[in-house]
Amino acid sequence: MLSTSNRLSRGVDRVRVLALEAERLTTQPGEHARARSQLIFEQLSILTSRALILRTAITVLYVSIGLLVMTSIAIGVSAGLCGASTLLHGSLLFVREARLAAGSTL
Repeated sequence: MLSTSNRLSRGVDRVRVLALEAERLTTQPGEHARARSQLIFEQLSILTSRALILRTAITVLYVSIGLLVMTSIAIGVSAGLCGASTLLHGSLLFVREARLAAGSTL
């Protein structure tokens, strides 16, 4: 998760730098500035696609962590219920046996 978040942050930082450079180039005349602006816009398009993919990846990772936690809780509750039910059944058997023992001694 941390690696994916860092990648997204670096992409956002790169977009900011390129946006500032593109803004600066709009005030400069000439073919070189126009070619550089075109290259920046192509890079921005790629960075936008990367950001969307990384955002989706982060969402999927968070959902998977949530599902793992919910599964662990469900297993714990299920195992806990089974254990508690078995303990209750054992306790009831001991009560029944104690009554039989008490009844046989009278």
